[in-house]
Amino acid sequence: MIRKLAYFLFILFCIFYGFRLLVTRNAASDMTDFAAYIEASHRLHVGEDIYNHRYDHEIYERIHGEKAPDRWLYTMWYFYPPVLAAALIPLESIDYGSARFIWLCLSYGALLFSAYYLTRLGIKTLRSRISEELIFCVTFLTMIHFQPIMQSFWEGQVNIFVLCALSSFLVYQCEGKLFSSGAALAVASILKVTPGLLFLLPLFQKKWRTLYGAA
Repeated sequence: MIRKLAYFLFILFCIFYGFRLLVTRNAASDMTDFAAYIEASHRLHVGEDIYNHRYDHEIYERIHGEKAPDRWLYTMWYFYPPVLAAALIPLESIDYGSARFIWLCLSYGALLFSAYYLTRLGIKTLRSRISEELIFCVTFLTMIHFQPIMQSFWEGQVNIFVLCALSSFLVYQCEGKLFSSGAALAVASILKVTPGLLFLLPLFQKKWRTLYGAA
């Protein structure tokens, strides 16, 4: 009982510490990638081409809360599938500061799920006798201090959600849940194009249920 309580408190500490490190500290950052997503979402909302990277004073002022410099060649490059821009339309309609904080919180939730899936994967593959709670804490603390993950939060990138989807894909593959693994890989692919290359793996292995799940 005491051991379980200690693990529970340690997990709470890790979650609180990670929130302070990744969310609170980045709540006021420029988050240039997220700004690009919001701009694309705004263009989609008003019926414009999301891949038309033109100079736009209005969007600059909405994001930064100040008038754009006269000679500022401002642009946001969006090279992602349109599904991401469509999913962010609810955030596009509110003020940028609130949207940025909500995005960080959602990213943090995705990171927690990523740690959970990687913990399941580690337990299944290593067959370790170490407690699941301790493996989760070590995995999570390692992740939040991993520079690419910290950079993703600083820039407001979609990579954390892609990591979550790919982590679940690996777990479901190992557990033989091929249909679910295909669906997870499809989610990763509609957020970012490059994970789609992983469809070659079930194709070569003739795991057709994975491909059906992605469809």
